[in-house]
Amino acid sequence: MAETRQDEKFWVSKARTAADGKRILGVMGGGSASAADLLAAESLAALAAQSGFAVLTGGGPGIMEAASRGARQKGGIAIGVLPVKAASSGYPNDFVTHPLFTGLGPFDPVTGDPGRNRINVLASDVVAAFPGATGTHAEIRLAVENGKRLILVAWTLEDLEGATRHCLSGHPAAEAASPDQAMAWIRSQD
Repeated sequence: MAETRQDEKFWVSKARTAADGKRILGVMGGGSASAADLLAAESLAALAAQSGFAVLTGGGPGIMEAASRGARQKGGIAIGVLPVKAASSGYPNDFVTHPLFTGLGPFDPVTGDPGRNRINVLASDVVAAFPGATGTHAEIRLAVENGKRLILVAWTLEDLEGATRHCLSGHPAAEAASPDQAMAWIRSQD
């Protein structure tokens, strides 16, 4: 366990260095997503980059790629915390400016070790969660467990699986229907 904590500190430090002193908005979401969710993730990341945030994702396809693209389009920093040790199919996506090849995997379904998903959350100042599957739900629960500011974008508490919804009881999680609403809330967290 001590080795895992050292790895976490190392990768969080690498993400902070890549952010170059900027606050980090972690954009979490599915590797596959609807066109509307992809557009919303791209728009939120563009707004974040314009507001001086670095954008951090898991560096892969779907929501991750859309958010990386949005940050890059505005000249921003797009950090990709990759589950792989070297470039592979879909990792990193073409818009990541700072790839962090952790080799930690997204999470281990047998042991429950959160892998790079934990780094995604720990390195983020604010977490914006778009619709996603198991990995996104794990990141939401990790955000709660680590006291991170959290906003659900394009989905609501009712859309979440039961375990994630239960984890959020008593934790202030905001909801936003649009990127503009989400960014207004994120700015209010300063």
